[in-house]
Amino acid sequence: LTGSPPLASGAFLQTDAGQSGLVYTRLKETAAVASVAVRERAIAVFREAMDQNMMLALTFEIGFSLIIAFSVVFNNARTALSERERELATMRVLGFGEGETAAVLLGELAVVTLVAMPLGMVLGYLLTGLVSELGTSELFRIPLRISASSYVTSAVVVTLSTLASAVVVTAKVKRLDLV
Repeated sequence: LTGSPPLASGAFLQTDAGQSGLVYTRLKETAAVASVAVRERAIAVFREAMDQNMMLALTFEIGFSLIIAFSVVFNNARTALSERERELATMRVLGFGEGETAAVLLGELAVVTLVAMPLGMVLGYLLTGLVSELGTSELFRIPLRISASSYVTSAVVVTLSTLASAVVVTAKVKRLDLV
């Protein structure tokens, strides 16, 4: 309609693997060719972008999970201390030492943590499976793959959170108002 010479908007070329570099170079040097896209390179760039986005999302998720794990364990420890403060002070007045008094509270914290970890791992697996299933579409699928190191890492994080909470709670037990 514009009266211009006929133009092609695209061409798909299949080249010999040994000649593809030469063909690419020649096409890039040709003034009439606006752009050249190599399928393998486009896929590689897409995968790199997806990897970067996944790593960024994973970094935020891990950071939030660390904060949440510590907060849950610490809140549980503080609540237990608050609920048993009078009993623990009474134990101290009756002659129990600071360590013995703290052991009562920390023993409960340890039992709750040991029961909660396997339960949390099973629920985490089920939730991850649900998210994987809901995220499936005709365009792509996210397979459910959880490595053993994920479980070890989560157990270590919860254990360290429990130990940090134990240190704080033990300090509070030492400063109980015995009156």
